[in-house]
Amino acid sequence: MRKLYILVVDDSRLMRRMIGDILAEMPQVGRIAFANDAVSAQSLLQEEQPDVMTLDIEMPDMNGIMFLDRIMAERPLPVVMVSALTSAGAEASLTALEKGAVEVVAKPTGLDGMTRFRDELADAVTFAASAHVDGVTRGAIASRQVAKERPLTEPELIGFAASTGGVAALATILPALPLDFPPIVVTQHMPAPFVERLASRLQLRLSRDIAVAKDGERLRRGMIRFAPGHRHLLPVMGVKGLLCTLSDAPPPLGHTPSADLMFAAMARLGLPTIGVILTGMGRDGANGLNELHATGSSVIAQDRDSCVVYGMPRAAVEAGVVDEILPLSAIAARISTFWQPSVGKVAGQ
Repeated sequence: MRKLYILVVDDSRLMRRMIGDILAEMPQVGRIAFANDAVSAQSLLQEEQPDVMTLDIEMPDMNGIMFLDRIMAERPLPVVMVSALTSAGAEASLTALEKGAVEVVAKPTGLDGMTRFRDELADAVTFAASAHVDGVTRGAIASRQVAKERPLTEPELIGFAASTGGVAALATILPALPLDFPPIVVTQHMPAPFVERLASRLQLRLSRDIAVAKDGERLRRGMIRFAPGHRHLLPVMGVKGLLCTLSDAPPPLGHTPSADLMFAAMARLGLPTIGVILTGMGRDGANGLNELHATGSSVIAQDRDSCVVYGMPRAAVEAGVVDEILPLSAIAARISTFWQPSVGKVAGQ
């Protein structure tokens, strides 16, 4: 089996060494090259084609975002951005994801963050090596029904789950949904500062009620609420309607927030809902969707060709809990067929 060739681009000697040491411990990595700026990296890329590049966002002369733009236009390859856990770093990270980066890994903020950084970087590089760097721009492909067709029932709640590639996927789906749609809850695997910036960016761009969920907040029609990056979002039925609850429960598969826990909470509502599993590495969401599907709710999975990483959708499909497999470009339209403008619903009053 051919081993991976990784290019590390960072102006910090310490970070180059740190990343190099982590990569050297990965058995699937066979070669590592280093560049301290975009000019050196560009020169190397003219002669060789690494399998994956890690790229620092903050660099002199040409920053990581400008360099990423050039790479994706001239010679696309899977890129993992390495960013500081700051407001500016979060904003730049989201821009990088929209421009084609596969994943963003937050730099460690101290010794306590080293284990987290090592694990996240190793996972990101592994999955990036097989990622579709052009996946989110592919055209529509015919949908595939994988379960017996269920009657169209207007949902009271819609749940989305995503990881790698989810930022661009959500930016495609959410603007295409009707304004007065049932409330939406989203679990996106991402550090808390990044989730806050993502919700803020979408709110400004779409002029919709989009925010990070607050504990005890009521879910109404037209609302979109993201799980905080450090807690699970579990919708529950309250006296006056659907509510957001935030949980610190141990995550079943190590992910906080957890898609499994969100979908399982949706299943306990006893209401018609839709679960949507989008691009992402791992298998978070499949177990929760099993519970949701058993209640009669509909489940949609993004198809392989439009995913950046076909991990989470694949796990759900293989578990037999998906009703339809759709390309990214068709998901919003399909969800809209379940919806009819109405008033007086418990969740949407």
